[in-house]
Amino acid sequence: MRIEPFTIAIPDDRLQWVLGRLADARWPELPDEEPWRHGVHDADLRDFVDHILNHYDWRAEEAKLNAFPQFMAEIDGQNIHFIHAKSGRPDAPTVLLSHGWPSTHADFIGVIDRLTQPERFGGRTEDALHLVIPSLPGYGFSTMPRRIIGPPTFARQFDRLMTEGLGLDSYIPQGGDVGSVISSWIAWRSPAVRALHLNYNGWFQPGQKPETPEEAEAVARWHNLRDDDGGYSHLAATRPLNLAYAFTDSPLGAAAWIFARYKRGIDDLWAVYDKDALATTVMIFLLTGSLPSSMNSYRGLRIDEQRPADSIIDVPTAFLRFPGEIASFPRSFLEKTYTNIVRWTDVPAGGHFAAFEQPELFCTDLLAFCRDVTDGKFD
Repeated sequence: MRIEPFTIAIPDDRLQWVLGRLADARWPELPDEEPWRHGVHDADLRDFVDHILNHYDWRAEEAKLNAFPQFMAEIDGQNIHFIHAKSGRPDAPTVLLSHGWPSTHADFIGVIDRLTQPERFGGRTEDALHLVIPSLPGYGFSTMPRRIIGPPTFARQFDRLMTEGLGLDSYIPQGGDVGSVISSWIAWRSPAVRALHLNYNGWFQPGQKPETPEEAEAVARWHNLRDDDGGYSHLAATRPLNLAYAFTDSPLGAAAWIFARYKRGIDDLWAVYDKDALATTVMIFLLTGSLPSSMNSYRGLRIDEQRPADSIIDVPTAFLRFPGEIASFPRSFLEKTYTNIVRWTDVPAGGHFAAFEQPELFCTDLLAFCRDVTDGKFD
């Protein structure tokens, strides 16, 4: 496996094309309706685009991203970009952080120092972690797979990166959103997985039915969410290539599509996110043109390898639960698949993009769990 150092260096002509198209975009005429009830609110998106054009500096943000050691690995003909951030603790466990959609590796930039240097934030040096943070295939700086693949193949490639490429005998996958599915595939299949940490639901048993009122309520909420705001997912899972033409040629359309996902369930967006940080996530997709290929992974959920019936994950597992999560299931429902849940933490704030929204809460729980794993508490 070839692994080489990598530096983000967006060509000036590409940067100027994206910014120029945003500046010259033709905005749609929309009906006067309640903000966000029927889709993206024009005033909010205009404010965000204005920030990108007039108050945001991609080159400064690019330098921040390049401050962390980055690499490109070729796995099965696929170029996978990743950060490998090591702590000063030689025997630290390594955690694989897998992001979701429409996220990038930049969602984790705010947690890297907290996890690799916890003593700087009131923690203990002996709890420090090594981190591997890949960009999912087809997302950001990882190139587009030549065929449509999904989490099972992502998981296989990531496990090869960790074991063959980096030579690790053991590691701990962590994930939310699609990353929770990828991490679960790894934990189910790889003998190198020591434990598992999730901030989303991960897997359900195929055809799993609720057995308690609490489970039934959670399933009903899930179905209501899909009926009310699941059109993007259904389209991406059925005909994602139809979207490629629109998003490749329209930075405004692509920005609106991403912006809507981060807004979902949040009243005051800028009380949760740093505007520059969210602009960086959007700009990574726009500058790499990878929004269309990222959406192919939804199709991959349907046509890639499917989970066997009664697939059980029995490694020590931690669930970190945020109150603003878009779909949250009770422990009894998840225990049908995760039979060794050793840590279950409910925190007071945060939502779907956990590490991005609440880095301190995210890091506190992950550090505590990894400390218990390292101390042999679950052996």
